[in-house]
Amino acid sequence: MIIAIDPSIAKPGWAVLRVPTGPIYLPQDVTALYVDSGQWGTEASDDPASRLAYLAECCTKLCAEYPPTRAFVEEPAVSGLYGRNAGKAGASTAIVGRHLGAMQRATGVFLAVLGAHCPTVTVKATNPLPAGSRRVQKGAGKLARRSVVASYWPFLAERPEDEIDAIHLALTTATDARRQLWKVAA
Repeated sequence: MIIAIDPSIAKPGWAVLRVPTGPIYLPQDVTALYVDSGQWGTEASDDPASRLAYLAECCTKLCAEYPPTRAFVEEPAVSGLYGRNAGKAGASTAIVGRHLGAMQRATGVFLAVLGAHCPTVTVKATNPLPAGSRRVQKGAGKLARRSVVASYWPFLAERPEDEIDAIHLALTTATDARRQLWKVAA
């Protein structure tokens, strides 16, 4: 099984897909990979340590239910969190700020838990271009990821954004999983 996490301290999304056993040529080959997905949630009023402990517990239970052979955690993006003219001062504020700092801590928790069960890597999220587009406009990546997921699994179309992101991450990594698993074994 492949587990993918879209990290957040507030509402991380997760997805489980089967590792492809052969070439993927047809849409039904992709459709057959889906196993499960969801989203965990924590309360902003709880202290950070309690929230992270809860997420570690959830991830541990997920690994027990679906023993992974490979895991992927989306790398938190720094770009886009500060204004065009903010420069390095804005970057340092974003990096040590509450939101990105909390996301990085949550990412660390997921890497630690998943890494205890299987090879685990961080990956940058991909933003597919919507059909007919030459460049991504604000919000287009989210819509395109939702569209890709819904094209294979229509029953998932209305799931929360963080869950959709995790499913898309799992899909983009699952289709390359055989090569990645081979590299790790070598």
